[in-house]
Amino acid sequence: NGAVTTQSTSSQTKMGSRSLRNQLRGQHRLLSKLPQNADPSVKLRLEQSIKELETRIKQNQKCEKEKKNATKYRMMKFFDRQRLTRMERKARDALFTIRIFR
Repeated sequence: NGAVTTQSTSSQTKMGSRSLRNQLRGQHRLLSKLPQNADPSVKLRLEQSIKELETRIKQNQKCEKEKKNATKYRMMKFFDRQRLTRMERKARDALFTIRIFR
């Protein structure tokens, strides 16, 4: 019995950000199909859930963009570090040769 509930929760977490978009779409559909004489609290709850889903989608997009930029510029940081260590080594060697020939 416990394994069944674990599977259902793990399948929900696997859906990820695509699921958020689908949930948002479903909430919009539900809101549009709501009758005119519906309870205002239901409409308010739907609007709040839509706002929450939109903010969660924006957060996921921001996180994905940060990850993408981090991997994109990782190699550039490596090359800059290599260039600086080479320059440091050349400066030390130059300083060493100046001290020897004095």
